[in-house]
Amino acid sequence: MARSTYYSHQDKEESFEAKYSHLKNTIKKVILENPAYGYRRIFDELKDEYNVVINHKALRKLLALWNFNILRRVRKPKASGIEQILTELGPLANLIKRLSPSTLKPFRLIYTDITEVVCKAGKLYLIPFLDHKTKKIIGYEISINSDLNSVLKAFWKAVFFLKNKKIPFKEVIIHQDQGSVFKAYKYVQELVKRGITLSYSRKGRPGDNPEMESFFGRMKTEKKQVFIEADTLE
Repeated sequence: MARSTYYSHQDKEESFEAKYSHLKNTIKKVILENPAYGYRRIFDELKDEYNVVINHKALRKLLALWNFNILRRVRKPKASGIEQILTELGPLANLIKRLSPSTLKPFRLIYTDITEVVCKAGKLYLIPFLDHKTKKIIGYEISINSDLNSVLKAFWKAVFFLKNKKIPFKEVIIHQDQGSVFKAYKYVQELVKRGITLSYSRKGRPGDNPEMESFFGRMKTEKKQVFIEADTLE
């Protein structure tokens, strides 16, 4: 940015502030008397009680220039389409509750989750895809991040395995919790476009994914020393 541009901007700010300097004490008084007010209610108070009419944008700019701290309402993020569907489905999103797993063929019901592993190399994340029937890990990823990219890498390995076994994707159910990566549009799209059915645990209910809980528990007990001594991702 050129110096001339910067100083031109500064001059405009000073002239703007000077234009409304007579309102500074009035606005400060409104804020002190009504500490819970946001800028809209300050605007209304100025108009109704002091007959002061000022543009909304100008008021917000003055509050910033004068460092007048006011409460700001934090808007709750809008739920994604996938989150809305899961909310509407409620417990019905958990398909394994309505299955008879003992009657399923191998590689038709797959569980996945993410677990943190602490080792010599630092903190790592394991993302496995576990078959219900055979207890075989059909795809996994070990990463320093528990992000969407890592989950997709593990998923694509599972897809490669299923293809080699000639398992029809439309017969496969993958069950996971409601972690953000498993609700991500890209992840859901990858499953849906192949005809794979998604099943979800209820929010905050790790017991809805008992196979993964059991697997992680055994793994961390039996392989504890291996993890402690591991100094690479290999």
